[in-house]
Formats: sequence, C-alpha cells, structure tokens
Amino acid sequence: MGGSQPFMYNAAWRNDARFPATTFDPKAVTRASWEPKPRKPPPTGPLISFDRHPDAHMVVSHRNNPYLPLGQRMKKWIKGLRNVQFLIRVLEINAAIGSLVLLILITNIDEATGWIMRISPGVAIAQCSYAIYHLSRNASGRTPGSSAAYHVFAATSDLPNAAGYEPARGSSDSEAIP
Repeated sequence: MGGSQPFMYNAAWRNDARFPATTFDPKAVTRASWEPKPRKPPPTGPLISFDRHPDAHMVVSHRNNPYLPLGQRMKKWIKGLRNVQFLIRVLEINAAIGSLVLLILITNIDEATGWIMRISPGVAIAQCSYAIYHLSRNASGRTPGSSAAYHVFAATSDLPNAAGYEPARGSSDSEAIP
C-alpha cells in the first residue's frame, strides 16, 4: 500500500516518439554572450556610413558660428523676468482661488449663471498651476523652442481669461463713468 504513487495515471514516457526529448539549455544565452565578438572587416568601399545618425558627425571648429551667445547681463535679465513672472503667477493663482471661493459662496443667483461665472476662475487656476510648474523648473533643461511655445500658449490663453475679469459696462454704468 505504501509503495505506489497516489496518482491515478502514470507520467508520460519520455521515450515516446510523440513526445521527443527536449534539448533545452538555459545557459546557452549566457555562454553565447561570453564568446568574443567577431571583428568587423575593414571598409573597402566608399567611406560613407549609412548606419550613423547625421547629428553624430564631428563638428568642424574652424567654421564661423553666425549666432552669438547671450551676454551675462542679458542672462541675468531673463532670469529676473522669469522670477517676476513666477511671482505674478503665484499672486494670480491666489486671486483665482479667492474669486472661485467667493463665487461658490454667493447665493441667490441662477444656477446656470453661477456655474458659468465659476468657469473663468477654474480655467485661471489650471493655467496658473501649469505656469508655476513650468516657471519653477530650470530653463536650461528645455529647448528654447519649448519655452517659446509655452509663452505663446500662456499669452493666448490669458487674453480670453483677462476679458472675464473685466467688469461689464451697461447703460447705467456709462452715465456714471466720465
């Protein structure tokens, strides 16, 4: 009773022609990586390599560079303007959060009008949070085109938002304002 296996069927025979023996070798890849790499034959044809990226070619130093680097004074001026923009965006996000809270707390207005009035501060909060994220990072980590594209985006998205903060002038206001 103790000498037989507790399984109902026996394991498949390994000598069966239907199940050939495997030649799996788990160390084959490791052994292949230890082999020395075959040497490339020296080039005999044209000395142009199509396997290299065009930007990987050597930069010739004797050519004149048409672009002049920015001076230290200009770099300080740009960094100062970035800090001013950052400060203005922090103040703007505080104002947008405050106006959104005030618009939420206002009662006795139509529901649709209340939601429409809350859109502009919500958009301003989203734009300012991205602007703070963008201006807090180091500018040297991005290409100048990326920074220029951001500033074009910021300018075009701030213009409609600024129009939402402009008080509407009705016929009664035009008489009071000279």
